[in-house]
Amino acid sequence: TVTLKSDTTFFSSILNQLERMDRFQRHSEADFRHRLDKLESQLATVASPYSPDLYGWRTVFRCYRSAAIWEQAQGDWRRGEGPVEYSQRQFRTFTHTILDRHRLPDHWRHPASPMVLTEFLHFNLALLTAKAFRDLNQTALTKILKKHDKRTHLRAAPVFSELVIHVRHRRAGGLDGTPTSSAFFALARRLLTLVPQPTDYDCPLCLALCWPPVRLRCGHRYCVRCLVKAVRQRIVDCPLCRCPAAVESATARNLDGALRNFLKLYFPREVQRRQREIDRELARMEINAVLAPHVRPVYREEDDLASDSTDDEDGS
Repeated sequence: TVTLKSDTTFFSSILNQLERMDRFQRHSEADFRHRLDKLESQLATVASPYSPDLYGWRTVFRCYRSAAIWEQAQGDWRRGEGPVEYSQRQFRTFTHTILDRHRLPDHWRHPASPMVLTEFLHFNLALLTAKAFRDLNQTALTKILKKHDKRTHLRAAPVFSELVIHVRHRRAGGLDGTPTSSAFFALARRLLTLVPQPTDYDCPLCLALCWPPVRLRCGHRYCVRCLVKAVRQRIVDCPLCRCPAAVESATARNLDGALRNFLKLYFPREVQRRQREIDRELARMEINAVLAPHVRPVYREEDDLASDSTDDEDGS
């Protein structure tokens, strides 16, 4: 074994700098968590089901999910951009959508909503800055190690990089260990669930709001309308998991009361629209039952579906 004093000094210097950077990142992560706690408390007030801005905040988070600011790990190679550039572009698209297209600041009714929206945007901007800082440091470290190997004809870069990754991985308990990743995981887990989206509670058969919700013994839920049609078509098993006789054995006790109250609280407009659809369906069934089989049905299934699509277009 030959001890290279210059290399020892070189790698010791890099390790010291990485240790300082890790301390800075841990401090930044603590700051992110503090801001996240504060933002969560504020959103719980302005986006509560009793707030007049509930549907406005639902629009914000629907656009936020659609923008997928943090979900592209490799960037968009077709545009010649990396992950940071991709996230920045998607964030600009998101802010343009809510500020210019929907003009949400002009429709806020809760006095605290403008301030909370500003804090939400600043929080995401700080995450983008942290992500850019992390990537720049990683790029600089890679270039320094490559230049070192080129000058010394040693192959220390792969080994040293794996060592750094292993140390950070162990300190983070198996996670990335950067404030960018951990803060966004907390953001997605805690903030996005404060404003539920109606698509998260769609019936898997008709893809409309699951109202009234019926939970089968297998755990899957459907709307009453779809289950009635399934019974008419002599479907006895669960359409998703094929649980034997799950549909056939469903009774009034399978109505999910807790979910029903939740949907009425968070989605009053969607529930009213779905209830009108069900009322029309029941009226059609009653009229056809009285007239059949002597007279051709006054209402057909196609007419009901066309009416539903017209209501959806008017609502949008």
